[in-house]
Amino acid sequence: MAENDELLDQAELFTAALKIICHREKRAPSVVQIGSEIGIKKEPAHYIANRLAEVGAIRIVPAPFDERVYLEDWAKVADLAEREAAPKVDELHEQQQEERDQKAKDIESRFDPNVRAASKKDLFASLQAQLKDPTAGKKPNPLDALKKKDDEKEDEDAPEEG
Repeated sequence: MAENDELLDQAELFTAALKIICHREKRAPSVVQIGSEIGIKKEPAHYIANRLAEVGAIRIVPAPFDERVYLEDWAKVADLAEREAAPKVDELHEQQQEERDQKAKDIESRFDPNVRAASKKDLFASLQAQLKDPTAGKKPNPLDALKKKDDEKEDEDAPEEG
């Protein structure tokens, strides 16, 4: 919950700095310039800018040497809090417990003698069937079909004797 509040606070600072720089310099600032204004590094500034752009609060426009940031809708900064809301700890714990139980069942089934015996029987049966009839498990050769078509064409093209 603290991370979400921190992100929301940083986003509000980011948009406030954007408005201040636009007013002071009469032009759109870059993401790095806004980050240095509020005292954060380049990477976190880009992270915040991308999250704000996703919700539609700002618009990032590429410029020749960097990108410029324009304020679209200040009210959409609050949407960031709803969008970035973290799932509850209880839900995460239940999900992890279910995944752990499923993995344990998978591992147990791999070493279960009944399951291993059944898979060995199936494998042995398929091998026996292949030994009895070697053509049973094979796929037809596509070249055989082409050869058959060519033979049929030759039969049609050949003059009939009679």
